[in-house]
Amino acid sequence: MIPLIRSELLKLTSVRAPWWTAAAQVPLFAMAASGAVVSGALTAEDLATEAGLRLLLSHGGVGAILSLCVGVLLGAGEFRHGTVLDTFLSEPRRERVVAAKLAVAGIAGLVIGMVMAVATVGVGLAWCTAKDVTMDWSVASRSALGIVAWQALFTVIGVALGAMLRSQAV
Repeated sequence: MIPLIRSELLKLTSVRAPWWTAAAQVPLFAMAASGAVVSGALTAEDLATEAGLRLLLSHGGVGAILSLCVGVLLGAGEFRHGTVLDTFLSEPRRERVVAAKLAVAGIAGLVIGMVMAVATVGVGLAWCTAKDVTMDWSVASRSALGIVAWQALFTVIGVALGAMLRSQAV
């Protein structure tokens, strides 16, 4: 399994599309969270409460749909480009190939999730500071852990969808 996982990691890191898709999450989140504050939906009084801060930080999950897309790219990309034949010739047991893709998706999802968690807490801290509100770090840490888990789960689900549907477009 280790060589298969290494191979899948190499495939993931050598293609630009998953990385650009993952990187697009940070500005998407920043715009969504900032839009909630700027529009007046979240006031300084709201940010001072646990529910208001949690609402601001919950925008960190907005980009999870892009993690799903990263998983689909990983799961269905070989079918799209025709390289799946080489993969199955080197390892004929499909369940091992899919298991390696799922493992790599979990790793990629954790990395994306950690980046998103840091970005979420950073943007939340910036808005709390701008509104002269003290940030509740227990809420922020729970939200960060949830974002990491959410991103990893969505990436793994994306691989499963890509492996079943075999089409990136679908």
